[in-house]
Amino acid sequence: MIDYAEKVAEEKVKTSKKIHALVKNGFLPNRGKEPYSGPAIMLANCFEHACFNFTNQQLVENVSDEGSYLFGEISPFPTNTFFNQISKVIVDVGLTFKPCEINDILERNEWKVAIYFSNFDFHFLKQEEDKSWSGKNGWVGSLELYEDLPNQIFRYNAPKGDSSYKLFGLYSLKNPNAKEDNEKQVVTTAIEKTLTN
Repeated sequence: MIDYAEKVAEEKVKTSKKIHALVKNGFLPNRGKEPYSGPAIMLANCFEHACFNFTNQQLVENVSDEGSYLFGEISPFPTNTFFNQISKVIVDVGLTFKPCEINDILERNEWKVAIYFSNFDFHFLKQEEDKSWSGKNGWVGSLELYEDLPNQIFRYNAPKGDSSYKLFGLYSLKNPNAKEDNEKQVVTTAIEKTLTN
């Protein structure tokens, strides 16, 4: 009988493959400021929100409860380990990831994320099309909205009571399979067919 750890490992691989299929089909973030609701609430954390930004429907269709560990089994320290871990998740699904600056003008197939650290934890924000920033407050939290990029964030449900998160840096993600002039796409079907090709 398969134990839970093996099930999690298996579901993480399945989730990564499903996301890779979306990316291959030209996926670009399209959640916008849609509130988290229903089963989708527990399938996304700040990392998923900023780097993948799936809608509620996309989360339910492509991420299982155990598969969501793909976004959560990340150690914040040391920072080189943290970046190795998140880079592996991002690159394995076909996206690119590199440092950027606040005023960098990105292509249509790129988006900016901000990374924060507290003494015990990490946090992510994503820049929206209107230049505001959004995030998700942990696994059970709601959508966070900021008009401007904050240098410091205070989270009420932070681990070990360490509620202060300071801005570490900005990064851009890119889907090379999505053309610059493409309209944003919502790809939520034919995943199984894509995986078997």
